[in-house]
Order: sequence, then C-alpha cells, then structure tokens
Amino acid sequence: MTHDSRPARERIDAYLRALRTRLRVLIYTRAAAAAFVAVLLVTCVGVVLLSRTGFAASIALGARIVLLSLLVAVAVWLWWRPLRQLNSAHGASEFERRLPAQQGRIQTYLDMQRREARGERTAFAELLAEDAARVASMTPVESVIVGKQVWIPALVALAALAVVLGLLMAGPAQWGYGSRHLLLGAQVPRNVIPERLIRVKPGDTTVRRNSDLSIVATMQGFAPENAAVYVRFDGEQTWQRAPMQSQLQRDGSEAWAFKLYALRGPLHYYVAADTARSSEHRVGVADLPKIEKVRLTYVYPQWTGLQSVTDEVQRDIRAVAATQVKVEVLADAPLQAPALIVNGEATQIDGAGNTATGSLTVGKPGNYFVGAKVLDDFVPLTEDYQIEVVADEKPSIEILKPGRDWRATSIEEVPVRVQARDDFRLQDVELRYAVNGGKWQSMNLDAGQREINSESMLRLEELGADAKLPAQLAPGDLVSYYAVAKDRSKQVQTDLFMVQVQPFERRFIQNSAGGGGGGGEEQGAISERQKEILLATWNLQRSDNRAEGSPPRTPKQLQENAVMLSELQTTLAQQARTVAERMRARVPLDQDQHVKAFVESMESAAAVMDPAAEHLKNFKLDQAVPVEQQALQQLLRAESAFREVQVSMQQESASNGGGEAARNFSEMFELEMDLQKNQYETESQLSQAGRQQELDEAIRKLKELAERQEKLAQQAERKAIPPQDQRWRQEQLRREAEDLKRRLAELSREQQGGAPQGRGSNRQSSRQSSRQSWAQADGAQTDGAQADGEAAGESSDEQPTKPQQDGAERERERERLANTLQSLTKALDEMRAANAQSDAGADRQAANDTASGNQSATEASRKLRQALKQMERPPEQGLAETVERLAQRAGQLTDSQRDIESELHQALNAAQQTNGRRGSIAPRRARELAEDKLKMSRELTRIQSEIRDTAHDHRKESPAATQQLIATLGELEASNVNFRITRSADEVLYGRAWEAAAREGLIEEALQLLEQGL
Repeated sequence: MTHDSRPARERIDAYLRALRTRLRVLIYTRAAAAAFVAVLLVTCVGVVLLSRTGFAASIALGARIVLLSLLVAVAVWLWWRPLRQLNSAHGASEFERRLPAQQGRIQTYLDMQRREARGERTAFAELLAEDAARVASMTPVESVIVGKQVWIPALVALAALAVVLGLLMAGPAQWGYGSRHLLLGAQVPRNVIPERLIRVKPGDTTVRRNSDLSIVATMQGFAPENAAVYVRFDGEQTWQRAPMQSQLQRDGSEAWAFKLYALRGPLHYYVAADTARSSEHRVGVADLPKIEKVRLTYVYPQWTGLQSVTDEVQRDIRAVAATQVKVEVLADAPLQAPALIVNGEATQIDGAGNTATGSLTVGKPGNYFVGAKVLDDFVPLTEDYQIEVVADEKPSIEILKPGRDWRATSIEEVPVRVQARDDFRLQDVELRYAVNGGKWQSMNLDAGQREINSESMLRLEELGADAKLPAQLAPGDLVSYYAVAKDRSKQVQTDLFMVQVQPFERRFIQNSAGGGGGGGEEQGAISERQKEILLATWNLQRSDNRAEGSPPRTPKQLQENAVMLSELQTTLAQQARTVAERMRARVPLDQDQHVKAFVESMESAAAVMDPAAEHLKNFKLDQAVPVEQQALQQLLRAESAFREVQVSMQQESASNGGGEAARNFSEMFELEMDLQKNQYETESQLSQAGRQQELDEAIRKLKELAERQEKLAQQAERKAIPPQDQRWRQEQLRREAEDLKRRLAELSREQQGGAPQGRGSNRQSSRQSSRQSWAQADGAQTDGAQADGEAAGESSDEQPTKPQQDGAERERERERLANTLQSLTKALDEMRAANAQSDAGADRQAANDTASGNQSATEASRKLRQALKQMERPPEQGLAETVERLAQRAGQLTDSQRDIESELHQALNAAQQTNGRRGSIAPRRARELAEDKLKMSRELTRIQSEIRDTAHDHRKESPAATQQLIATLGELEASNVNFRITRSADEVLYGRAWEAAAREGLIEEALQLLEQGL
C-alpha cells in the first residue's frame, strides 16, 4: 500500500466524496430496476387481461393507474427518500450507518466543517481528520459498497427495459398491440380485437298463449362469470332483470339459459353479460289454432308383408326403416302455410280448410312436430313427438319333431316338424339334408308368414335313390339334416340332427355265458365320440358365421377350439386304426363277411378322420363337417357289422351248445377298445391285488374329477371364465367321467363273475342260477357249483363259514360299486345338462340359460362327491355299517319320491294348460310315472326285509339297537306307506292323477320318518 502524503483533511474529504458518489449510483440503479420491472409486470398482466376482455378500456385504464402508482411508489421509496437522507447533514447519518468502524468520527468531523463554515474555530479538527483517515484507509469504498450491489440492479433494469422495448417494437400479435396500447396509448387494430357478441335463441318469435319460452344465450369472444336476461312486457316502462343459469351444451361449449313460464302477453327482452349485451328481441303471443286430432297411417315396406295400419291414438311413430307414414292433422281453425318439421327439416304439407295432410319416411330416430304461420311467424302447433326405428330382428327356428337323433329302417318315413318365427315375415325356410356326408340337398317349406309350423317327411327309401347309392340305405348309413330360416337380411339355422339307419330285425339270444355285452357298448362309445366331434364342429361353424348381437367369440378363441377338436379327431382316428389292425391280425376275415365288414369300416373311418383333423387344424370348418359325417357313417356301419357278428355267433352258440367263439370275440374287442389294458390280460388272470390296485386308481381319479368339477362350478358361478371355455372344460370332464364309469362297470362285472356266494345267497337265487349256468358253459365244476349253492342255501341260518364271509364281503363290494355307478351316472346327467346350457348358441333348447347351467354344474359336483364317498368307504361290517347303508338307501328313496312328485305336478300343470282337462295326462307319461312308483315299492319292500333280517341277526349282541330297528319297522308298516305307493301308481295309471298328487306329500313324510329312524 502506498503512503498518501496529502493532508489528513484532504484525504478524508476525498474518501467521503467517493463514498457519496457510489451511494448515489446504488440508489439510481435500484430505483431503475424496480421501475422497469414494475412496467414489465404491469404490461404483461395488462395485455393478458386485455386479450381476454377484448381490449376493454376499463382494463387499460386500470392497468395504467396501477403502473403509475407503482412508479410513484418506486420514485418516492427507492429514489427521493434515499437521496434526501444522503443529502441531509452532508450524509452524516448514512456514512455512520455504512461505516460502523468510525464510531462517530465522520459525523463529528462533518459537524466541525459546518461550524468552520459559519466562522467558528475548531481545536481538534486536524487530529480528528487524521484519526478518521486512518480508519478509512482500512475500509476502502469498494469494500463498503461492493460492485455486485450496483451492477446486478443495473443488469435487471437493462433486461426489463430490453423486454419492454422488444414488446413495444416487435412484440408478437396481441402482445405488441397490447403493450403499445397500454404504455403509449396507441390504437389497437379492429381486426385483432375479438368481437364480443351475445347470440340469443329463439330471437324474435311468436308463441302460443300460456306456453313456456326458453331463452338460451351463447357468448362469443369472451367468457363471463354471470349473465342476466332483461324483460319488459308491453305496457310497462321498466326492465325486469333475472339471472341466467350456466349449462353445458352437447358440443361441450357453455351457454346461459332462462325459461319464461306461461306467457300471457307480448314482451321484449335482451341478454347482458359483462359490458356486452345482445340485440333486443320481441316475443309475440297469439291464440294458436288447436290441433284436435292427429291420424297416422303406416304403409310398411313390401318385404315385411304387413298391411297398412291407421292409428288415431298414438302420435309417436314407431316403425321399421323405409316405412311411409301419412300424417293427417285436424285443427279447430284453418292453418296458414302448415308444415311438418322432421328432425329440424321442414316439409310442406297440403292444407284444405281445417285439415292438413303430409307424409314422412322413417329413416333414423328423431322427432317431428306440426307447425304453421301465425302473425307472420312460423310457430309449432304440437309438441315434439318421437320417431323410433324398429330393428329387424333375426328369425328363430327349431326342429320340434323328432327334436333329437333318430333311428329308423331304410324304408321308413321320418316326420320332421319345423317351427320358425320372425318379427315381420319369413322369406325362405328350408330343410337341408345330406346322405352319408354327401352334398346338401334342400327341401323348401312354407314361407311368406311371420310364423310357420310345417311338417315334412324324410323318406329314407327315396333318399337312397337320390344319393345314387348302388342299393337302398343299409344299416349304419347316416342322414344328417338341419333347418334354415331367412328373412330380408339375416339367416339362422338349427343344430345338426341325424337319422341312423338300423336293421329290420334285431335278434339277440340270451347267452348264459354272459359274454358279448361289452363290445357293443364300447363300439357305441367310439361312434358317440365321433358324433360329439361332428356336433362340436357344427356348433363352432355356427359361431363363426353368427351375426352381430351374438355372444362374442374372437377368431382366436374359435381357432383354438378347432385345434382342440383336431387333436381329438386325430386321437380317435388312431384308436380306430389300432382296433382295425389288431382285429385283422387276430381274427380270420375270410370266415365271416360281417367281421370283414367291421374291420374294413373301421379302416375306412380312420382314413376319413385324417383329412377331417387336417381341415379342423386349418380352420376349414365347412370342409370338415362332410368328412366327419362320412367318418361317423363308417363307424355306424362297423357298429352294425359288429352286432351281426354277435347275433350270428350267439345263434351258433345256441344251436351247437358252444359259445366260446362269441365270448372270445367279445372279450378280444373289449381288450382292444381299452387301449390302456394289457392286450393279453383276461378276467381269470386278474388277481385280487390287481383288482384292488385298479380300485385305488379309480378312487384317485374320481377324487380328482370331483375337485376339478367343483372348481369349474365355482368359476362358472363367479363368471370367472367365458361360457365357451366352460363348455369345453365341462365336455372334457364328462369324457373322463364316462371313461371312469366304463372302467368301474368292467370291475363290477369282473367282481360279479368271479365271486362265490356268501351269506344270504338264498335270497339271490337268480344270481346263483346265473353263476351255475356260467359254470356249465365253461364245462367245469357243474356239480360242485350246484353243491356249493345247495350248501349255501341249507346253511343260511347257521354260523357262516370263511368262504361265506368272503362271499358276503364281495357282495357288499359289488353293492358299493353299484351305488357308485348310480351316483356317477347322475353326475354325468348333470354334466351333460351343464354342457348343454353353458352356451345358448350351441344348445338345442334355447330356453335354457346360464344360471341353470351353473346349477347343473354344481349338482354334478355334489354327485361326484357322493360317488367318491361311496367308493372310499370300506366294506361294511357290523350293525352300524348295515344301518348306515339302509339309511342311505332310504334317503335315496326319499329323493326319488321328491323327483316323482315334482314330475307328476309338472305333467298335470302342462296337461291342464294344453287341453284344460283336470287330471288328464298323456298315457305314455302316466305309464312311466306308474312304473317308477312300482320300482319304489319294490325297493321299499327290500329295505323292510333287510331291516327285519338285520334286527334278527344282531338281536343278541345289540339288543337296544335292534329294538330301535324293530320300532322303526313297526312305524313304517303302521303307516302303510307301501300300500300308498302302489295305490298312487294305480291312480296315475288309470287317469286319477290329481288324487295321487294329493297324497304324494304323505308318502314323502313317511319315507323321511324311515330315514330319520335309521
């Protein structure tokens, strides 16, 4: 630091001058920055408000006042006031505030200077100056007021000034015009100012006296916070103000509305909002002509087949598109220039006196009214009436008779009754049929009406000639048919039905060997599976061709279902081919033409199934259906040939005393159809351990099916899966359940064929005779079997031997299998019902709905659980198990009684609704109900006998329990329930069904008492 040689007073004076200059610069820059920022902010806010309000003068004036006030405030607080403080007392107070290190030296020094200026002497001025200069040297001016305190406000001022100048000189659009208008007072061009308009509806108008008038105003160029309507009635001087309500229009814009009620005289009105107002409008009030009658005459399109209809009551129009409607109006006075306003468009109508006539064509929904000129203004004379377009629904069609697949000989005539309906007229109804998967033929039925009920004949003898067959239709041939209904634009068709040609005679001889029964069932199973694939493909094709409004199925879902059917078809083809190959290898075909025909038909069916599977895989459903029909026809021929083989072999067995060939053929076919069984395994080789293993496997499979069925029912109840997925899963479960049922039936037959008689065999003489016949047919141990049977009968009251105990256990096991099969059969029935009801489009009974399908699925789950419980229960031993078994049979008997009672009441109600005759039901239905009642009577007799035997057998070891059984038996016999059941059967059979229905509840109560007692 250089030493300043100047006197102390010069140095301190120079220091203070520099500080004063720097303070002035700071004051100027701060004031300039605040002023220019205020100008910029007020300008921006003002331009925005001006743009929104259409450059309203009030906004500009207010912005200028705010700007001037801010500038005055800045000048006073940031410029004049700080400068005044700096100039007061030479700035002594400001210097002391800025220089706290001086500790009053600067203020004292400046006071001495003022006294010297007045001529007073100061003694210590030099010393004070020296001391102040020394302190000032340690705090230079640059450290007191740093540079950024000066240049930051300067930069802000320059930036704000630059932005303001930019807006003034080159501001875009409204910013430039607005800033110049606000700051410089320049005029804004008219083309940039949005026009503030208020458009009012209905404007000038004339209304009927005592009618209402709705005033709707829309704002253009501005968006007010509120609006008001001003009304002045004729004869009054003052305007009445009413606030309007804001509402949204259909296009999303805002409008303001107000309604004047019950106008009695003319008036003037206008709408005002903010500083804008609409034009003044006049509303005239006139006594309008009164419309006394409106007559509508409907002239329907020709394709509907409907006659013209005149309606003088309803004024709303409801008709199908393209309908001509003649509108006749009768008023109480002549109409001036009447017109028909349809959907806002005017159509001139002819007026003659008090009557006006016009017409309109129904094309789209809307409204119409009739108006006329009154007081040189067009006014409506009627309210707005609706125009509704009625949709042309698709027709419905069903086959009432036979309504299911049918069997007939080749010379029979199969009656087919078709019922079709349409909301207007059926253009065409056809019955289409095909023989053995050939070309579809058409048979035209009655049409041209809204509903037809036509019956035609499928003459099988003529169909064989039409199909150019070398001979008439043979057993196993197939006739497929369905019905089609068309209206003007839509077409529907029924499910696919089939007529299977059967032989003229079906001769079966009861074979004591017991063989040959299973093959026909298995053969029917394979043809039934092919039929299911055919029907599923048909329904899938119908879903693919379904019109709008049907249950949604995406192309991906349809294709996935087709692929699944392709896999099933491939599996079935492989099974048929395997059966044919093995039968060809083991059975000489030259010995019997029927065997040869069977093998060749199976081979032909397998050959036709391959292209069917390929068509399904490629989603060519229309090509797959004929091929699948041909495959089914070949399988049916094979089934017919197999029956002929059985008949011929049984006849040979009856005449020659043999039967070995028939049994071998049947057993071989059963083994070949069950591809999971060892092909060399026979019943005699199945050990008890192997049978128990198969029973355990059947229990495991049944448990799995019950769990899957229960899960599927729960998902269907929650609607967690689509109906089409539910249908396929239900179908898969049904197939597996049928396989399990067939296996359990085989196990039951094996158990029945190989088990000896045990205790109680004297009450099963027919079964004993069957086993003795079996032994005679095999040529082994005839005398021994008879001796065993006699011994078993003679020792029935003595202590049972070990073979007799084993026989009793086998008898209980057979009964357990029989009960399981019965529950499984009921479960299969519920599965079929659920499968049929899960998709209304694939159901042949369109009345079933999704709710009933879910109920059937739940019921199927319950039946499977019941079958599982019966399978898992160990062989019953002792009194407790026997009573439990009897109680279960009593419960089943109660359920059967409830079912019969319900069916009886339904039949009675249906008969009364049909022919009005009380107590008269169809004879065939009466016989069926009577037979069911007699079966119940026989079952109840067996239960009573077993209760009596059980009580006798356990009277010593369980006296209290047997006493209870005897009491239950006494109550049952005292109620005479068996007599009631047989009497009810007689009354139903001989036309007194109402008397029987009155006693059904008493029978049910007696059976419930039996169940509770057990």
